[in-house]
Amino acid sequence: MRLVLFNLFRNAIEAMHATTAPRLQFTVERRMSAIQLSVIDNGCGLSPSMQARLFEPFFSTKGERGTGLGLSICRKIVELHSGQLTFDSESGNGARVEIRLPCDLRN
Repeated sequence: MRLVLFNLFRNAIEAMHATTAPRLQFTVERRMSAIQLSVIDNGCGLSPSMQARLFEPFFSTKGERGTGLGLSICRKIVELHSGQLTFDSESGNGARVEIRLPCDLRN
């Protein structure tokens, strides 16, 4: 999970490179029987067509600088922990990535 969060923070920071007042927010909340981690930025955001391909292996929004493996590997890691990774964005209005992981509230 450390790798997942590192990748999400790095992506958010890179998305805000041209933002005059960059803002990165990280939250952790308990939601019923799950833990929700959210990474929110006010960067460039992504178009719907880019979002549709975001988790495809080897698809990169970074051109030559990216391998296109980061988010697909992150999603796989989260799924191996019985969780879900979702992405929501609007072009020009930042992005929100959420990870939901089950938790046992009896302990």
